[in-house]
Amino acid sequence: MRVALFITCFNDTLFPGTGKAMVSLLERLGHTVDFPMAQTCCGQMHYNTGYQRETVPLVRHFVEVFRDAETIVSPSASCVGMVHEVYPKAAALAEDEALARAVRELIPRVHEFSTFLVHKLGVEDVGVAAAAISGNPKRSIKSAGGFMGACLDRLRPALRPWRRC
Repeated sequence: MRVALFITCFNDTLFPGTGKAMVSLLERLGHTVDFPMAQTCCGQMHYNTGYQRETVPLVRHFVEVFRDAETIVSPSASCVGMVHEVYPKAAALAEDEALARAVRELIPRVHEFSTFLVHKLGVEDVGVAAAAISGNPKRSIKSAGGFMGACLDRLRPALRPWRRC
């Protein structure tokens, strides 16, 4: 499968190793990973601080950048939640039916990483030490409508001490 990585602005800035680890795991699982260089912020900070109209250009840009992606995977449940829950509202705010249609078509292809592994790929044992997987399920569930948490919990019990594949 061809996977487009949406690394998110805060991950790119604060946790650059996250994207590298995701690429390594996805490639080890046999997938091709694309990293669209034109990607930017999903607009969550803007929208959540009262700048809803200012979010619309970021929504348009995200749709354009990822329009042709087979599937889009992100380490951030809150950014995935933004795409799933807020992008339709932003498109409605823009009163742009073409944008609303493009958002509806894109949403089913946007996944949080652990959800993608468990629900789309059926992977529960990623072959790494438990300490290598982290997340904040309570924060993510609250902020992103439950896109992460149960899947992260399903990955942890299956993990064994690190071994070479």
